Amino acid sequence: MRESCIRFITTLVDQIRQRLSYKITVLQKTSLLSIENALCVVKEPLIPLLEAMAVPPETIEKIQNQWSKITLLNWKQISSTQSFWCEVHSCTDACGENLFAELARFAMSMLMLPYSNSDVESTFSQLKIVKSKLRNKLKPETTNAILVVRAGLKRHQKRCFDYELPAAVLSAIGTSATYVQPSLLSGP
Repeated sequence: MRESCIRFITTLVDQIRQRLSYKITVLQKTSLLSIENALCVVKEPLIPLLEAMAVPPETIEKIQNQWSKITLLNWKQISSTQSFWCEVHSCTDACGENLFAELARFAMSMLMLPYSNSDVESTFSQLKIVKSKLRNKLKPETTNAILVVRAGLKRHQKRCFDYELPAAVLSAIGTSATYVQPSLLSGP
């Protein structure tokens, strides 16, 4: 029994390594784009990360040159990585040309990578809860409205039983104003 468990765990670890080895390398190399690393005079080259992301060779050379010159300017936005790379992206010379266009574009694309699809999985999980067998024939608009209400309540850390409706909503309940389409109200 013990040997069977050990074999199972070692097989599991091998499969996880096999599936995630590329992603782990990319995630580890992404830290090179932090402000601390970018503004170091002596820093690790970006070439392994660029090659892992299948950047064309001519662009790799441009980005690496820009990477080595980024310390030559005095940057103001060094409190967060996102604001730093936005400043780098908007940096231009006297002719109006962006000095670090390729580097900034690459860094911003790396920062926008979806490292986790847990938000999407969570939404599908909520959808599965909302669309039960009894509610299977709901219109997409109704399903979307239910999901929006659930997300709003979660964002405000409320439950349906302790959320207080605004006075305007309470006064509109039971009146014909509740059932009027918003598009009909806008008129010509």
